[in-house]
Amino acid sequence: CWTGMFYTYTDSGVAGDPNRYNGSLAAYLTSYLAYPAPKPLTLNTAIVAICPAQKFKLPNLAPAPPLSVPVSYFSQSTVTNDPPTGNDVVVFPFGRPNTPFAQNKKHLSIRRPSDSWAMTDCDQQLLTSLGIGGATYQSYVPLLPVHSGKSPARRNYLYYDWSVRSVSTPQ
Repeated sequence: CWTGMFYTYTDSGVAGDPNRYNGSLAAYLTSYLAYPAPKPLTLNTAIVAICPAQKFKLPNLAPAPPLSVPVSYFSQSTVTNDPPTGNDVVVFPFGRPNTPFAQNKKHLSIRRPSDSWAMTDCDQQLLTSLGIGGATYQSYVPLLPVHSGKSPARRNYLYYDWSVRSVSTPQ
């Protein structure tokens, strides 16, 4: 899945294609969320993947599915199991549909689940701080964190132990 969690999903209709859901994590979760299964030529929305505070701060820009769409949450492309050395790194824990393709990882590959975040609120300030500048959804996220001002930035984080914590950046 892409690092930005799309809240829209569809199916390319090509069985066995790793990119058949266009990188949308929500498409893989439909049976768990009681949402309609992905179908070709049908664009669905997973409301559960939309941050209620964010929807009022989105840029006034028409989405262009499947990739140029708003995202509320962002996942890391790497998780370091042995900070600060970085010799044991899990790459694309949720998998990746292409460029490069990566199979999703087992939950047990994350050795420090209560210290490693899986998802957080997505905004331009976060993406810039992570060195991300060319994501298809980048123009479709708020400029600043939706739960605070610019500094300190406050975001909600989902960790791999499935706890959620609100964390502020240093001033």
